[in-house]
Amino acid sequence: MDRLQRTRKKYLQGAALMRIIIALFIASFSSVANDFIPNLEKIILKAESVEISKACNNCMAQQKYLSLNKEDLERIRVHIFGGRTWGNQVCLKIFNAKIVSVYDKDRNEAHYCQFKDLSYISTDELNYLSLKLIK
Repeated sequence: MDRLQRTRKKYLQGAALMRIIIALFIASFSSVANDFIPNLEKIILKAESVEISKACNNCMAQQKYLSLNKEDLERIRVHIFGGRTWGNQVCLKIFNAKIVSVYDKDRNEAHYCQFKDLSYISTDELNYLSLKLIK
């Protein structure tokens, strides 16, 4: 076996190991994301139909959604670049909440802003409201 063949064999072994590591890394995120299953209901807030966590009676998600204003959005405008969405930045920077990602059986992805009281609202809803307010 010449030097080129030995190098090629080591490269292929390393590439196979790297694929295994990447697959395990991706699987670790998928299992965490699947632990959260949203249970939503439609309610009317700010004259809009909004999907929010079920049985939310004056929960943090509802309070924060209603309190969002243009001044708050102007403060975080500098964070909107490179594909970052208003919804995600509102959740993280204004509401100080966390983003939870979920996947359905077809691997479609959805993101929710989850609050300390475990209530949640879709980041798409926050994105829509933010774009409407920032005009």
